[in-house]
Amino acid sequence: TLAGEVRKGERGDYFRLLQSYAFRLGGESRALLSEAAAPHLGTIGRWLRHRRPDRRAMAIHLFGFLGDRSDLDLIRPLLADESPAVAMIAARALARSSDPAYVYPVVNVLDRFESWGVQAVAYLLPVIGVG
Repeated sequence: TLAGEVRKGERGDYFRLLQSYAFRLGGESRALLSEAAAPHLGTIGRWLRHRRPDRRAMAIHLFGFLGDRSDLDLIRPLLADESPAVAMIAARALARSSDPAYVYPVVNVLDRFESWGVQAVAYLLPVIGVG
C-alpha cells in the first residue's frame, strides 16, 4: 500500500493529503483512507502533543475524521489547548461524533470561544445538534 512507502520526512505531506480527502469523502472511501492512515497512528498521536499548533490541529483532524472512538479520547484534552484555534478544531471534531460523552465537554467550553464572535459559536451549535 501507499502507506508503507511513506518515509519519515514525507509524513507531513502524506498527512495533508489524507486530511484533504477526509474532508471531502465519506462512507467506504473514508474507510479506505482510515486504512491508509492506520500504520501512522502512532505518529499522528504524537503530533497531538507537538509544540507546533498546526501539527496538533492536523492530528485532531485526522483522528476526528479517520480515527475510531478511542481516538476521540485523545482529542478531548485539547479542548484546553493553549492555541484557541487548536481548541476549536478539537471542539468540532468531538461535536461531530454526536456522542454525549464527547459533546458535553464541548458545551462546557463554549464560553472559551465567545471572543471569536457569534459565528464561531453558532457554527458549533448545529454540529452539536442544537439549533
